[in-house]
Amino acid sequence: MLNDIVIQTKGGNLTSLVVERGDKTIAVQRANGLIFATPTGSTAYSLAAGGSIADPELEVIILTAICPHSAYNRSFILPAEGEYTIGTPDGEHLRLSFDGEDAGELYGDEKILVRNSKSQARFINIGLRDFYSSIYDKLNIRR
Repeated sequence: MLNDIVIQTKGGNLTSLVVERGDKTIAVQRANGLIFATPTGSTAYSLAAGGSIADPELEVIILTAICPHSAYNRSFILPAEGEYTIGTPDGEHLRLSFDGEDAGELYGDEKILVRNSKSQARFINIGLRDFYSSIYDKLNIRR
């Protein structure tokens, strides 16, 4: 994943989504779906859903709920080296997309594993704008 992985209900319905790391439950969310974003993807769909912005020099995964049914709606900032398993106890039919492209579906008790790739993308910085100037421009914030 370069930007994000999105796991959401097929019909846009509310469902319970369980995120685990090893034998620990990290989150149980009643929502329409979840976004797992890299710092590169943190300024896209995750930000629009209320997620945090992560500096691209950090190695983290941002977990953001899509339309959560909760008074508490905050992203989780997770270590990038973790392996995260996601499933739904409701047996809901889920859709997957990677970087905006349809990537398949989950049925019933199937789960998805999210983890950092062993491959890394490398970018060339030609020095025209720094990350924070770009953020201010995207968000239309005056400094």
